[in-house]
Amino acid sequence: MHFLFFIASATTVFLLPTIPAFSADTKTVNNTGFIGLNTTPTARHNKTNTIRIGTSNLDPYIHAYIGLQIANPLYVNIRQTAEISNINKKAKALYPGVDLKLRILRETRTQPEVSIGAQSAFGHKRMAGEFLALSKRYNDFDFTAGVGWGRFA
Repeated sequence: MHFLFFIASATTVFLLPTIPAFSADTKTVNNTGFIGLNTTPTARHNKTNTIRIGTSNLDPYIHAYIGLQIANPLYVNIRQTAEISNINKKAKALYPGVDLKLRILRETRTQPEVSIGAQSAFGHKRMAGEFLALSKRYNDFDFTAGVGWGRFA
């Protein structure tokens, strides 16, 4: 686990100078790599060919992920989750997973953006969950509503 954390951190630091400055289009990611906030994913997607690398900690889990916006409507995320409360101790268990998010509808003036997703679509089912998210932007605010089951319930 220490090695995985080191690799993810070193890669992030190495790539940091190549990352463009933040813009109004910059999106935050939740703890497992989907665009969202904390543990909640949104219907939003990155620009095509965007790569996201990161780590996050939400006790008792540490997540390391690499995500790629393969096509305009498809985001694929490879994630390793460790059940660990203290980074100085050995992980109790490791939960690998491949996460997917697919855009169903693009946002227009009257309709929200709609996406479906699956966390651990392939991988350990301890972290598995599915969701349907609707996101709508109004001026400077971006609202999200949705339903989730499994890990998102």
